Amino acid sequence: MRAPLSLLLALAFCGSLQAAPAPQSPVPAAARSAQVFKLKHATASNVLLKLDPQHTISGKGVEPTFQPSSTAPTSLKGVSSLILMDMDNAIAATGTPEGLKSLSKTLEKMDVAPPSPRQVLIRARILRFTFTPEGLEDVSVVSSPRLLTASGQSASIEIAGGDLGFAVDITPTVNADSTFSLEGQLRLKDPGGKATGLGAFSRRLTANRSLVVAGATTSKDPEIAAVVAKGLIPEKLAQHSALYLQVTAVPGG
Repeated sequence: MRAPLSLLLALAFCGSLQAAPAPQSPVPAAARSAQVFKLKHATASNVLLKLDPQHTISGKGVEPTFQPSSTAPTSLKGVSSLILMDMDNAIAATGTPEGLKSLSKTLEKMDVAPPSPRQVLIRARILRFTFTPEGLEDVSVVSSPRLLTASGQSASIEIAGGDLGFAVDITPTVNADSTFSLEGQLRLKDPGGKATGLGAFSRRLTANRSLVVAGATTSKDPEIAAVVAKGLIPEKLAQHSALYLQVTAVPGG
């Protein structure tokens, strides 16, 4: 009995096809384990990017799967996939027990608390200079406040008294070379609390070195005000009072 032509053609067509090779997993299924790593300090998504910037992402939704690339670091050897659990700030990983152990050690090194801002003690002195049309008449220390803050954080003090009060705002930053960058302003205030003068500053100084960083005057003369604001003594003579801010930055409080 001869087979129908359609059957012969079907058999011939099927015989010409080859089965596509099954995708190879980097870790055999039988050797795979799973583990969830919850991070306390670092952000899980940032950690994944640092682990393997060349990874590929599969799946959509709130928990995408990250596939290590061919250039993945040795810390990901034996890890077949990483799942970002953004809501829990965690990473779920599959791989060999050895691979997960290696990944655990790597994540422990990356999941560290950021360093605390370095403390800075600002020793300030407010000096009052009284000028007359004949020249400098008197110099006195109005106040010697101490301001304890942290690098990058502002501190302020306000003192009202007599005919001339003042307020100081200052933000110190500890630089990589252990010098200090200081930014802020000195404001004069009359007995009613109204601002009558301003001296802004942005200076850099070494630790434990005293420096006059700014001044503010009651003079309405813009030339005098500009010189005093820089922390300098004006050559132009006139009747006015000026406060100068002298600071010393001390690391570590």
